[in-house]
Amino acid sequence: MIQDCLAVSPEGGRRMVDILFAHVAEPERMLRVVTRTNRLADKETMLSHSDMGVFVERLLASVTTRVARIAAARPSPDEAAMAEVVQEVAWCAGVLGEIDLCLQMRPDSPWGRAARMARIQVAGQMSGLMKSASAAVHAALPMKRQRLSGRMTRLSPWLDAPATGEAVEAAAALLNAVGGLRGAAVFGCEGDRMALKTELTDYLSIWANETLDHLADGQVAQPEGPLRLVGVAARFLTLIDALEAARAVRRRAAAAEALLATQGASPAAA
Repeated sequence: MIQDCLAVSPEGGRRMVDILFAHVAEPERMLRVVTRTNRLADKETMLSHSDMGVFVERLLASVTTRVARIAAARPSPDEAAMAEVVQEVAWCAGVLGEIDLCLQMRPDSPWGRAARMARIQVAGQMSGLMKSASAAVHAALPMKRQRLSGRMTRLSPWLDAPATGEAVEAAAALLNAVGGLRGAAVFGCEGDRMALKTELTDYLSIWANETLDHLADGQVAQPEGPLRLVGVAARFLTLIDALEAARAVRRRAAAAEALLATQGASPAAA
């Protein structure tokens, strides 16, 4: 089809790709058409000097615009705002991944520099988002230093923390956003995301299990609040895809609730 269009007019190929470019749901996929219409078109030096180069420039300009919006965003408890940031990151990851697949770009070329700067900026924002998510979880389910005997102290779950409210919802929104970054491996942060998942799985599991241990030992006068907090820990574990750990926490919480019910208590469900 492209060759037929070129036979009609020297600009026919570009015009046909322009028509297709305007109608496809994922415009970056048109790079495959562009780079396969000529056996040398996958070389940046050839494509950048052809009339087809405009399509790469459009995509990189869109990436630059979206990266600026990503850089301007700040981690927040607004779930809709964080979902929008994740969508922008996913779009940029798709375009840059397609460019890597279709083009042999020189690092020192204008296209290469634009792609590299986009990666650096988004990677920095993703790193900041992960740090904010970790801090938000620790703020929602904090540890407090408790005295054992004499000067001996240890960190234990703070069982008087609120089980609802802004801190919990902020942590949930940030964890949702981090989970949405699974497909953005092109930015080189997947290792950091997995490290965060491991760290939070350990922290939340320890927090929930120690709380349930306190309940089992009869150290809690009012078990309703701590059980709700254990439910929050299980929710967070689910959001980071630590499903086995979440199921284990929920099983222990259900057993603790059943035991308390038989002893005459009637705690709210975790």
